[in-house]
Amino acid sequence: MTLVLVSVPILTFALGTWQVQRLSWKKNLIKDLENKMALDPISLPKHINPHVIPEFEYRKVKLRGRFDHANEILIESRTREAELGYHLIVPFHPDNGGEPILVNRGFIKREFKHPQSRPLSCESTDVEVIGMLRKQENKSIFQPANMKESNQWYFVDIREIADHLGTAPILVDAITYANSGKLNEMVSKGLPIGRSPQISLRNMHATYIATWYGLSAITSVMAVMLLRKPMSGKSRFTGIS
Repeated sequence: MTLVLVSVPILTFALGTWQVQRLSWKKNLIKDLENKMALDPISLPKHINPHVIPEFEYRKVKLRGRFDHANEILIESRTREAELGYHLIVPFHPDNGGEPILVNRGFIKREFKHPQSRPLSCESTDVEVIGMLRKQENKSIFQPANMKESNQWYFVDIREIADHLGTAPILVDAITYANSGKLNEMVSKGLPIGRSPQISLRNMHATYIATWYGLSAITSVMAVMLLRKPMSGKSRFTGIS
């Protein structure tokens, strides 16, 4: 028992120190993303090396060309304000003659699953899209595998989707610039809602620091009190006749 109580303050102090390092990393990451978001959108070149995408993730880009609505796919089980729906990923053909890429146009409600139910979203002319370059995300253990044979998609596997649709393995998340009222109107008409122009990263490291260091302090006091506690009366008089 004593060994356990003595080791707990050391372990929790180490965890608190690790969270201090994580907090510094998260602050630098947020600053880097804010700097990227402050830059003007860039036009993508005709040919893009997928290996450099991580360096440009969240960099705003400007696209002009046409969507291939005949080959769009839906990412299952997405939500927006408690409404269940899909994320709409569509091949995009740039007007500069570059190879087609993938654009995640954003959220649509389940009732607009079929393109015929949302004609306003199926533009037949050239459009301009402002979005962010994205790298491959890690798959959660709770997400089922994609079943491309039946066209059921649960996870954005850029390479797999690109191979299936015949595009370059490049993904751009479309940005929607609109207030909440306009967004709700768009959703009701079956228009996809892209991501916000702001990036909000969860930063709980300060809370974790306080928790771990607090536990370290409390258990340190408990350990000192235990070590200073006198032995029981029976133990103190052992050997005295």
